[in-house]
Amino acid sequence: MIILKQQTEPQLIYFIPREYTASALSLRNETTGEIVIYYTADAIYKLIDRTLLEGGNFEAKECLINSFDLIDTYFQQEDYFLKISIPLTLTENTFYNLNIFNKDKVIYKDKVFCTNQVIKDFTVNENQYVENNTTNEFIIYE
Repeated sequence: MIILKQQTEPQLIYFIPREYTASALSLRNETTGEIVIYYTADAIYKLIDRTLLEGGNFEAKECLINSFDLIDTYFQQEDYFLKISIPLTLTENTFYNLNIFNKDKVIYKDKVFCTNQVIKDFTVNENQYVENNTTNEFIIYE
């Protein structure tokens, strides 16, 4: 499970995919069923790299990103991980289903939980007392 925060700044997600090329990320809210797909600008970055290597200039990056409703980020490989730093629109205390795609193929699936609590101190019983009733009866066989 991936733990993310409800914030407007980009959040870093690391994952081990089935293959190391990715183009989109989708989040399905488990409460409402709403699906949001974030298409990354990987293809545009590859085009920019190719153009710059050939000695040209690429000035239409913003135009292409805006025209195709892309997120200005891309997936990066680090060792055997892929990572992405992406701004997400999340609701606190909500679970999401995460799918990462390479074109039409799903290359990674996970569950995301959004919370602003400190992760090491997080408990699902926040501000609730849970009583554990037991009779402490046990049998010892010798």
